[in-house]
Amino acid sequence: MEEILKKMVWILFIIGILYSIIATYMRVFENGDYVIMYRVPCNPATEICFSEETCDESSNQCETNYYSSIQRTKSNLESICGTDISTCALAEKCMDGEVNCLITFCNPKEETCSDNTTSNE
Repeated sequence: MEEILKKMVWILFIIGILYSIIATYMRVFENGDYVIMYRVPCNPATEICFSEETCDESSNQCETNYYSSIQRTKSNLESICGTDISTCALAEKCMDGEVNCLITFCNPKEETCSDNTTSNE
């Protein structure tokens, strides 16, 4: 009887592990329930933006790019833009009433607003 109980405990343990793996897979890969963070253009005249300077070493010219960052779930982003988000203008702002969408602007009191200079070769 004791041996049967041990086997039952192991079987229930393995079933629990398999259920956990399948549930996590479904939540993340099938439902898109994870957060994506990406940069969007920012207007430094009206907002406090992060900045990044990129320099082209061959022409000795530098360009400053201003941006803010957005965090939202993959499922929200796909429901707004479909699968091609690279050309979707609606991805650059949070929709009214959208849950789990956060736009981050630079706060100069708490952080440095400019990244290190990067070079394009």
